[in-house]
Amino acid sequence: PGVHIAFGHPYAEHTGANWKSKTHIDCVGRDFDIWFDGEQVMESGRFLI
Repeated sequence: PGVHIAFGHPYAEHTGANWKSKTHIDCVGRDFDIWFDGEQVMESGRFLI
């Protein structure tokens, strides 16, 4: 699995967001190490939970 992070226009018709942006950028990556609240939940793109 990878990680998908988006910045910019929230596509309100799909998300219900009440703000706008002229741009939208998506960032996709693989093999991440991810922690939530001090607990590692992903290492090198593999879920630990």
